[in-house]
Amino acid sequence: MARHFMLLSNLAFSIFAFFALNNSAYSKEEKRYETLICNPAFARKVPDRWRGVGPLKASRLVSMSLFSGPPEQLASLAPDNDSATRPQWKMDPATSYWVTCNYEHAIIAIPVPAGATTCAFEYKARPARKFLDGASGLCR
Repeated sequence: MARHFMLLSNLAFSIFAFFALNNSAYSKEEKRYETLICNPAFARKVPDRWRGVGPLKASRLVSMSLFSGPPEQLASLAPDNDSATRPQWKMDPATSYWVTCNYEHAIIAIPVPAGATTCAFEYKARPARKFLDGASGLCR
């Protein structure tokens, strides 16, 4: 039963990531939305367009967060819904937001495209595990 649940959850996450990555809508002048992926492990190499926040040590993924302003300002936002695996936020398009991938011993951050009004994350997790198998976010 647990294996069946894991296969279904992996399939659902894969479908979400596929559509999120393959349906990117960009105009020539302005990026309309951003799909953000947090890998399950951080190996001290910061992905393109992301930046490190504090010390960067190889570690496993714990969570993904949304901040009002840069993460150094410590303005982490609580989601607007109660979902532990699919948190969502409504945002003010005039405010600057950042997304972080939070690892055991590292945090990497990227700004959300200007004008975004919503963000939704999806966590890929196994039951009774402390660490995530991945996470993705869609901000538009």
